[in-house]
Amino acid sequence: METLRLVISFLMLLALNTIGAAEETYPSRPVTLIVPAAAGGGFDLFGRQLGKYLSVRWGQPLIVDNRGGGAGNIAASIVLNAKPDGYTIFIWNDALLINPSLFATAGYKPQTDFTAISLPLFVPNIIVASKTSGLKNMADLIKAAKSGKALSYGSPGAGTPAHLGTELLQQLAGIKLTHLPYRGAAPAVTDVGGGHIPLAVVAVPSAIEQVRSGSLVPLAVTSATRVEALPEVPTLRESGLPDYRIDTFFAFLGPPGMSQAVVQQLETDIGEAMKDSHFRKQLIDQGFQPTSGGSKLLREVIDRDLPVWEDLVRKTGTKAN
Repeated sequence: METLRLVISFLMLLALNTIGAAEETYPSRPVTLIVPAAAGGGFDLFGRQLGKYLSVRWGQPLIVDNRGGGAGNIAASIVLNAKPDGYTIFIWNDALLINPSLFATAGYKPQTDFTAISLPLFVPNIIVASKTSGLKNMADLIKAAKSGKALSYGSPGAGTPAHLGTELLQQLAGIKLTHLPYRGAAPAVTDVGGGHIPLAVVAVPSAIEQVRSGSLVPLAVTSATRVEALPEVPTLRESGLPDYRIDTFFAFLGPPGMSQAVVQQLETDIGEAMKDSHFRKQLIDQGFQPTSGGSKLLREVIDRDLPVWEDLVRKTGTKAN
């Protein structure tokens, strides 16, 4: 009888250890990355690049699930209602902070309704001019606008970080530009390159090849420091606007209630990917600014920038498309 009790105790202990080990193993199956845009855009390309790295590290695939529409709100709703087990995560940008002010139906609070995971990239915007505009730098732009010259700029759409960031630029510079919202960055870049509009404000990766080829004139980048891939292009702060501060980003988030252990695992693995020299160089060459920022940095940026975006939406009266 004593032997039987010992055998049963041993088997129970073994079972408990096995269950514990299984619970600690993450991920043990494919992870789905919800992308709030169609295939081929910046979110999608970065997600797939990162997925290759993480799939090797995990021994499990990272599956990209494109859920465009609703300015990202459709994808956000999917994530908010997913199980908080780490197998559904989400990549988004500053629209996370902007949309609740634009859409009465956004249905979430940025500071509390998602689990912050990682902030791997800053994605600066760039102000570019057509070669026929005669503009060579921000001083030229501000001088022309203050002299009464009618200047318009294209952006990827109303309420995007590029649009609202340019509204802040106008406030600080004391100028007025006419906003031309496009359906994405590509057509805006095409029109400014063709001389159909004088200016465009888009993410650096959307215009970097045209800047490198000389078909667009770069005036300034919106980041706090110069973009490594375009070291000759000054920042807005260097161009006479020292109070300009908007750091546009790509962030990873999850459903509310994720365990700290899983968040820490994701944070570590994504951070390691950002340190990988080959992957990092790829991203820098495309105009991104990689960081190893984790959940703490993401929460700090959300807390810092949310009031800025709310104020810009309110002051500009911007409405959702």
